[in-house]
Amino acid sequence: MSHRDEVGGALAEIKTLFGSKLCCHRLEEPVARKVTPVDYLFDDRETLQGNIEVIPTPGHTKGSVCFLVRSVHRQTYLFTGDTLYMNHGIWETRTNWYEGGSKSDLKSSLMLLRDLDPTRDLDPMVIISSASVGAVPFKAISAEEWRSDIDNVLRTLS
Repeated sequence: MSHRDEVGGALAEIKTLFGSKLCCHRLEEPVARKVTPVDYLFDDRETLQGNIEVIPTPGHTKGSVCFLVRSVHRQTYLFTGDTLYMNHGIWETRTNWYEGGSKSDLKSSLMLLRDLDPTRDLDPMVIISSASVGAVPFKAISAEEWRSDIDNVLRTLS
């Protein structure tokens, strides 16, 4: 789970239907456990199952995370939750201050994401957000485009 906005009855249903485990940041756990037990908590950047990198990205909420997945098919995917979301083809961001979000934390998180190297495995990287406005919630992007897009988002937070 990337952040607390994703908490809902479907979490328990997904766990039951697929036998999956719910993982989330420790700061999001009190909200998630109201719906279903959390199986694994993380605080820091770590790698799960050998190819899923958990990247804490506080800002949207205090416990927001992104997941960088390097597939066996040599494609890299970054699941951004709501740290970044697509609005009619343009990346945007926002804080949920009432859920512990912070503009300064969000800026730091975006700088961390900006420095990810999608070419480490294969360029382009595919960016997938959990929310979007418009038809396309994802984008295949080169390292140069990625840095430019993040810079544009950072300017909106100044």
